[in-house]
Amino acid sequence: MEAIDIGYRLFDCAYSYQNELQIGQGIRAKIEDGTVKREELTIVSKVWNTFHSQSAVYESCQKALQVFGLTYIDIYLIHWPMGFKENKDQIIPIEKGNVLFSDIDYLETWRGMENCFRNGLVKAIGVSNFNQEQLSRLIDKCFILPTINQIECNPHMNQSALRAFCKDFGIVIMAYAPLERGLKIQFGKIPSLFEEPILKQLQRKYKKTLCQIIIRYLIQLGTIPIPKTINKRRLKENINVFNFNLTRIDMEKIDTLNHNIRHYLFLEAEQHQHYPFDIYWNRQ
Repeated sequence: MEAIDIGYRLFDCAYSYQNELQIGQGIRAKIEDGTVKREELTIVSKVWNTFHSQSAVYESCQKALQVFGLTYIDIYLIHWPMGFKENKDQIIPIEKGNVLFSDIDYLETWRGMENCFRNGLVKAIGVSNFNQEQLSRLIDKCFILPTINQIECNPHMNQSALRAFCKDFGIVIMAYAPLERGLKIQFGKIPSLFEEPILKQLQRKYKKTLCQIIIRYLIQLGTIPIPKTINKRRLKENINVFNFNLTRIDMEKIDTLNHNIRHYLFLEAEQHQHYPFDIYWNRQ
């Protein structure tokens, strides 16, 4: 894997991405040729919505390990708080145009996650796309606290309130869609991140790419950004962000770009009782 050769050590996977097999093959190859040791890598994966019952979570984790060809997963997350009808053949089970939901509570799903941890299948457990109210309920009822909440986070959606809440409980934010690359702005006349004058000014000031400015901003916010690219040049650029720091004033300038614009809405599941975005998404 070129990413390992370049220096990447964290890999974000999921059942629904269908990338566990390929990532596992690449990781094992690099371990076998001596490029990296298993303990130097952080492998993230996620249990999908169709496996939310306690027993299905455990079985899904065991299956993921078989597909990866690994003995443990470093971080295992509940991908979404919404449960779908259990189905091994469809990512999104649909009947007559409607997604088939289940009434399994994510608290039951978390019990399955705790079992995965206790039995050594995973090193840490967490969640993804959970809002503050859902996290509060989970924290109040769980035996093992979530270590990660993976959420959409970038300068247009900096998640300040949710980040502050998670920080109080020692929950680390993992930021997906950090560059907003290829995503269409949905509200008003707000430019894309790559057209924002403030970011262009900082690009010139620091002599860095726009991607590097954005990634550095998210790192200094205390998040773990996980940019996605298959371009080797961008892979190299995106990791070259540890030789400079944005000033407090420049961080505050980027903060002004926040408009609470969410791109990953998953509207197919909007009617689910545990759909997480109602209290945050401005529907005007």
